[in-house]
Amino acid sequence: MIYGRFNPREFEGPFASPTDAGTGLSLEGKGYALQLAGPRAQLYSDAQLVVACIGHPRIGDGYIGAETFATAYRQNGSTAVEQLCGNFSIVVLDALTRQALLYTDRFAAEAMCHSEQDGSLYFCDRADVLAKRLGHAIDEQALFNYLYFHAIPAPRTAFVHVNRLEASTRLIFADAGRRIARYWQPHFIEAEQRPLQELKVEFRTLIEMAVK
Repeated sequence: MIYGRFNPREFEGPFASPTDAGTGLSLEGKGYALQLAGPRAQLYSDAQLVVACIGHPRIGDGYIGAETFATAYRQNGSTAVEQLCGNFSIVVLDALTRQALLYTDRFAAEAMCHSEQDGSLYFCDRADVLAKRLGHAIDEQALFNYLYFHAIPAPRTAFVHVNRLEASTRLIFADAGRRIARYWQPHFIEAEQRPLQELKVEFRTLIEMAVK
């Protein structure tokens, strides 16, 4: 699990070193807080940059961790996510730009939820945890949507004032406010002609990679 808060107006760096809270790692300072728990959560942190991720982000066929993404972020900024595939949700806290960034993978296989309160961005990969900590109630319209659609379509969640990032989405939260945008769009080439056997092998390979 990843849970945290960032307020760019209150923030004062540098970031503190992570501490072991018994159930996971935590960082806390003026204008920010971050907690990680469970074997799926990874953390990289230094005085200027914090990266937390859940899932299995990949570049090509190779899985990467929070530290590798931190290096890519330093080189490419907020566009670093565009080279990733796999399932992941990532949080970046940047002391130099005084901003927080949230990312979901191309198909939102891993969730990242967010809510704003008193000038702070709160975030968590679980909507129920976020709603409980902030005191947000059940969203009755969302429950109707669930009964009607058999799902609650993003960005809505089951809780009032708690939103979920849609697939392939980047959220940037800074002094200027919140910006949400797509960083990837699928491209279909319908005119491409390839042998059926070749497509069959590729399809099976992709299925095997998806369930690993």
